[in-house]
Amino acid sequence: MKTAPQDRPGVPIAGPRWLLLTLLCLPLLAGCSFGRKDRLDQHLRSATTAIQSSNLEGAKAEVAAAADETRRERERAKVASLAYLIAGSEAMMQGDGRMAGAYWSNIPDPKLRQQIAQKAERLTVQVPADPVLVPLPPHHDGRPTE
Repeated sequence: MKTAPQDRPGVPIAGPRWLLLTLLCLPLLAGCSFGRKDRLDQHLRSATTAIQSSNLEGAKAEVAAAADETRRERERAKVASLAYLIAGSEAMMQGDGRMAGAYWSNIPDPKLRQQIAQKAERLTVQVPADPVLVPLPPHHDGRPTE
């Protein structure tokens, strides 16, 4: 007759203990990764909503918070796209269409840059196909400012 592992001295109970430990730690490990991604996505959504409602100060705050959550190049590109979009929008609100187009030409996301160029054309603002040298907006590289 076999005895259970706990009845044998010196034989660790690997299965149930490791399973329990794994089940207890998995939410913590997942929370570290998924929590950051969720926070990043929420900041990007909030920034987009703020831009759509012309709340550029709120959008800048959300972009700054999103920059703090970036870890990957693609995430940084999303933040940078919004940073240049905001800078161009501010220039447009100040009546400087040329500078707005210049900022928008630096948007890293080609689809967003194309959408902005099409909408800007309706306002008779030209968005150059190649990026134009402009003063760097905060979080232009998707990274938090040091």
